[in-house]
Amino acid sequence: MGQDVGSSPDTTTTTEQDFPETISVTESIEREEIEYLPENDSIRYVAAYRRGESGTEAGESNDPPESEPVYETIPFDDWAETGCASVGAKAVNSAMKRRLGTADGLATGITHENGRRIISITHQTMLDRDGDVVSESHVKYERVKRVAPKQVRATISLDSKEHTSVVPIETEQTTIQQQ
Repeated sequence: MGQDVGSSPDTTTTTEQDFPETISVTESIEREEIEYLPENDSIRYVAAYRRGESGTEAGESNDPPESEPVYETIPFDDWAETGCASVGAKAVNSAMKRRLGTADGLATGITHENGRRIISITHQTMLDRDGDVVSESHVKYERVKRVAPKQVRATISLDSKEHTSVVPIETEQTTIQQQ
């Protein structure tokens, strides 16, 4: 990858061979609030917290009431698809920082399109109420498109269970105006 003397990062010449189209990431999930249930191949997780009693008669304590976890289950594969997309989005964000030298003005997230999960890299420009630019990326959108990976291969594991998913990546350019 070369850069002309005195040029901005946007004029850096980048070829498709400079960066792989597929990035890979593996993460072991270790959280107390998530448990793999092998008997029905599902995940038990804390979905919410219910406000409990404070432990003493009403009005006798200044301690806040304790919260009790509310558990739900989800099939492992459903949970893992979402987990792979989440882990993948973090890896894509890191890859874009390395490839561009910054991720300012970019937002990486997960969207759904035509029934499939997609990792989205959004090149953002923010305008105030009068239409004046408040913030924008120092990197041109064309460069973002050129260096962005096309997909991420994410593998997550929980206990002895493992799941791999290939999630496509798309780029988009957006302008947001404050109201």
